[in-house]
Amino acid sequence: MDPVLQILFLEELRKQCIFTLFSYGELTAKVYENDHIRLWLSLQSMLIASANISKILFADKNKINKEELHRRERRESLYQILEISGNEQFASRSARNDFEHFDERLEDLYRESTTSHSLIDGAIGGDNLIKENKDVHYLRFFNTDRFVFRFRDKEYEIEKLKTDIIELLNKVNYVLKKDN
Repeated sequence: MDPVLQILFLEELRKQCIFTLFSYGELTAKVYENDHIRLWLSLQSMLIASANISKILFADKNKINKEELHRRERRESLYQILEISGNEQFASRSARNDFEHFDERLEDLYRESTTSHSLIDGAIGGDNLIKENKDVHYLRFFNTDRFVFRFRDKEYEIEKLKTDIIELLNKVNYVLKKDN
């Protein structure tokens, strides 16, 4: 990869890592302040920034075209210098996609729930808050005990995401410092 382009991508990765960690700090504060609107805003911001990292480092599995093949060189170069395994929490964009495509997810759930339209969205609380009930459908839930975001039946470990982002940021800073 061209060294100038590599530095530009590394700088963007650093910025998105900082955005993710800043949003995590805001999220943590809003949990303890019981500020539900800003908690969801912070979580959404965190997921957007981590998805931006994913877009730089990982191919979109749904797109296989000339442009994606051209980007493979960049990704392989960044994988190598940053020692990316592909198992990091930020590799997936699905949590961000659930927020971004909320309208589609809501319509799908509503159509699927033919027997009951009991929907709970935006719940915040501990493990004891969610009771499994086939007649109740949870859209978005933030578990404050485990720092897990749940969208329908999928869970996203926010603490693991934070840990992986810190590790990536340390690697990016090391490479940038080494190359200067």
